Amino acid sequence: MNFATRLRELRMSRHLSQRELAKRLGFAPSCVSMYEAGKREPSFEIEEAIADFFNVDLNYLRGGQDTTTKLITGDAHLLLHIFNQLEPTDQAQLLGYAKAMFDIKVDKMNREGDLS
Repeated sequence: MNFATRLRELRMSRHLSQRELAKRLGFAPSCVSMYEAGKREPSFEIEEAIADFFNVDLNYLRGGQDTTTKLITGDAHLLLHIFNQLEPTDQAQLLGYAKAMFDIKVDKMNREGDLS
């Protein structure tokens, strides 16, 4: 397996068209098509962006063994899938909500620690 095949496999597993993936990554739609056809090789930075988007290790993206895939299961996987389906502005809003929830949790833990 190579990068082109793995990219297509990952894209299809998320039920994304080439155009949708390109839009989410900020690429021209023709880039994804050319990567999948093996007519163009991505830069390291683009490989990193793709690996991050699909939450996989670069070695896996390049066609390596699945043993290096980052493990995300259950609700975390669902949340990541939902996040990846959102437009960038909605992704930013969701991240804002998550950060606010985290900050509230940290503040609560700090207050409880101060009271003990």
